[in-house]
Amino acid sequence: NVVSLFFKDSATGENGVFDPGSNPVGGSVEGKGKIGLAISKYFFELMEKNGIPTHYIDSDIEKGLLAVMPARAEVINNAPFILLDGGHNPAGAAALANLIYELNINSATAIIGMMADKDCEQFLNKVLYFCDSVITVTVKENKRSVSADDLCMLAKKFCKDVVPAENYIEAIAVAKEKSGGK
Repeated sequence: NVVSLFFKDSATGENGVFDPGSNPVGGSVEGKGKIGLAISKYFFELMEKNGIPTHYIDSDIEKGLLAVMPARAEVINNAPFILLDGGHNPAGAAALANLIYELNINSATAIIGMMADKDCEQFLNKVLYFCDSVITVTVKENKRSVSADDLCMLAKKFCKDVVPAENYIEAIAVAKEKSGGK
C-alpha cells in the first residue's frame, strides 16, 4: 500500500500574515509545493543514503506527489473511531494523542506496529490513554519491527483490550469487527 501526498502552493495564515501553524488558507505562492517537495525528497534520500529508515517510497516533483508508506494517523472508521498509525517517536506520540484529544474521541481502537529501536513504552503510554482497544501488528517489511505478540504484551500495561494480528489487513478487519462491522 502507498499513500500519495500532494504538495500544494497554498499557504496558511490570516489577515495577510502567513502562519504555517494556522488552518485557514491565506493565499498561495507559485512553485511553493514543488520546492517543498524537492527539499523533502532531498532529505529523505539523504537519510536513506546514511542508513536512516523512513516511510519515503518515491516522489514526482513535476506532479507534486510524494509516495510514502501508509499509517500516519490514518482514520479507518469514525464510529467508533478506528485509527491506523505508524509513528514511533515521542513527538509523533504527542501529536497523535493531541489529535485524538482535540477531536474529542471517546472511544478509539488503535492499530499499532512499531520498531524495536524506538521507545515503544513511552509511545504506548501517551497514545493508549485514549484507546478502548488496540490491535498490534508486526511491520513485516522492516527487520527492526517489534513482533505483534511482544508489542501486545507491552501494550497491555496501558489498555485492557489488546490483541495481536498477523498483518494490517487482518488488523483492520478485527478493528471493524470490534466496531460492529461499521
